[in-house]
Amino acid sequence: MKKGIRYTELNKRVTFYSENNVTDNHGGWTKTWVEDFSLWAKAEPLMNVRGGYDVMLNEWMQRHPETTHVFTIRFDGDVNYKKRVKYKTITYEILGMENINEEERWIRIYAREVHS
Repeated sequence: MKKGIRYTELNKRVTFYSENNVTDNHGGWTKTWVEDFSLWAKAEPLMNVRGGYDVMLNEWMQRHPETTHVFTIRFDGDVNYKKRVKYKTITYEILGMENINEEERWIRIYAREVHS
């Protein structure tokens, strides 16, 4: 990872969504995504970050080449891989997360665009 993260780099607003099952008119269930909360993040297309990050990112990319974006946020226990992230008009599936340096200060989220 680049040396440290500055709070001023968290300048993009992202919204997290949780999956919710809603009953339909036929007695079944429909999966929907419900807005949970928004946070400030550093949002980067993966093509912009490949060279400057640490071994962890390189190893991740070898195993998960479908990753398109990396989001960095302040540590938040409510964020997990079952959620989705929306940045601008695009929704992303969370593929994995990294508690950077195991300090519970920053989370790096690896994600890919969701195509409906």
